[in-house]
Amino acid sequence: MNQPKPLIQLKSAFPISIAREIYAQWNEFARYRPAAKFKPAARPPLSVLVEILNTCFFASLKQEEGRPTRFTLVLCGSAKLGNPAFRYSDYTKLFNVMRFASPRAFSKGELIRLAPACEPKKTLLLASHTEQKAGLCLWGIVDVGNDPSGSHVGLTELQVCVFAPGELKVTLHGRTLCNYKNGHIQFPERSLVNSGFLYQFFKPTSLTLAREVMAATGQKPDSQIHKRDFRAMSYVFALQTIAERVHELKHGGCILIVPEKRKPLHIGIKYQCADNTIWTCLKGKLILHDQYYGMNSATPRQPETATASSLQSQMQDVENGLRDAIEAMARLTAVDGAVIVNRKLELIGFGAVAKLGQTAPYQVFRCEDRKATKRKQVAIENYGTRHRSAFEFCFRNRPSVAIVVSQDGGIKIVTRVGKHIYFWENIFLDASTEA
Repeated sequence: MNQPKPLIQLKSAFPISIAREIYAQWNEFARYRPAAKFKPAARPPLSVLVEILNTCFFASLKQEEGRPTRFTLVLCGSAKLGNPAFRYSDYTKLFNVMRFASPRAFSKGELIRLAPACEPKKTLLLASHTEQKAGLCLWGIVDVGNDPSGSHVGLTELQVCVFAPGELKVTLHGRTLCNYKNGHIQFPERSLVNSGFLYQFFKPTSLTLAREVMAATGQKPDSQIHKRDFRAMSYVFALQTIAERVHELKHGGCILIVPEKRKPLHIGIKYQCADNTIWTCLKGKLILHDQYYGMNSATPRQPETATASSLQSQMQDVENGLRDAIEAMARLTAVDGAVIVNRKLELIGFGAVAKLGQTAPYQVFRCEDRKATKRKQVAIENYGTRHRSAFEFCFRNRPSVAIVVSQDGGIKIVTRVGKHIYFWENIFLDASTEA
C-alpha cells in the first residue's frame, strides 16, 4: 500500500481521512505476524472509527474544573484483554484492570468526566465495539505502569491519545499512525528505513536480528525472510523510538550510525565506551515473544498457565530494560557532540565531534521521497554545526547514516549517495504527550 507524504494538510478532511487510513492498514499488521495469537481483532466499521475520532476531538476542546482534558483511549474488547499474569510474585500483576460493573455510554461527556483519572502514558480508558445495538461503550480503565505500550497485544491495536485541545495522536498496532494538530493531519514516512534508498543500509542488520531470534527459538531461518517480518521491523521501531525520545527531551542531538566492526574516521570521540544493552534486550524480547506464542511449533498456541506467567513476567522485565537503555542513549545526546553507535545500536562513544573540512567537496540535497527522485539542493552554510558535522561525517564515512534532531523539534536522517549528501525530514514523526 502506498504511504502518504510526511505532511498532509487536510483540515477539512478530519476525521474521515484518518479513519480511512486506520481501516486500510488494520489487517496489514497480520501479514507479518505469523503467530495466530497476534492476529488483530475484527476491523471496526468505518463509521465507528469516525465516531471515535470525532468524540475524542470534541472532548479535547473542553475542560473539567479548569483542567485540560488529556487521556488515551484504547479500543479493546473486555474478553480479549483477559486476566493479566502475575509478575515475579503472587501480589502484583503486569497491569491492573478496573472494570466497570456496567458499561458506560461512549460520549464526549463521559470522556471528559473520566479524563482526570488518566495519565496518557500510564492509565488508559478502555472502549469496545459490538455489532449489537449497544455499539461503542466504555467498560473500564487499565493501569499499565511502566509499560506504556501495553504488555498485552489487545492494548496496542488502536489508541487515540488526547494530549492538548484539538490535538490527537493515533497509534495502530503499536505504531504511530498519525498526529492531528492545528487542523493538519501529519503522517510519518516510516517506510523510508524499511524500503527505498536508506533501507539498503539497515537491511542486513534487521534481517540478522530476525535470523538470530529464529535460530534461538528452534526455527529454521529462511534466507528469504520478508523485510517486513515483525522481527526485522522491531529493529526499525527501536530506531524510531530512540529518535522520538531525543525529540521529546527537546534538547536536540545527533546519532551517527556505522556498520558493525567499522571504525569511524575523521572524528574525535571524547567519551569512548561500549554497551550492547539495546541489541541484547531487543533480541531477548523477540525470543521470549516467540517462546510465549509457540512460534517454533507447527500449531501456535498459548503455553500452560505457569509457563505463560513466567514468560510474561520476563517479557515485561526485558521490555523495561529496553526502555531504560533507549532512555539512557537518548540522554547521552544532550552532551556536547554526537553519539556514535553501530547498526546493532551498540554504543561506541559520545561527545563526538566531526573534523570539518575547509571546503565541502560535495553538495547537499533535501529529498521529498524515499528514492530521492524528488530533491532540491540546499546551501550548507544555512545549517548549524550539528547538521554540518552530520553531513561531513556521512561524506567521509561511507556507508553511514546520521539521525539529527533539532532543538525546535525537526528530525532529519542523513546519508551519502554517490558523491553528495542527501537528507530527509520528518522521518520519525511523533507527538509528545507531555503537558
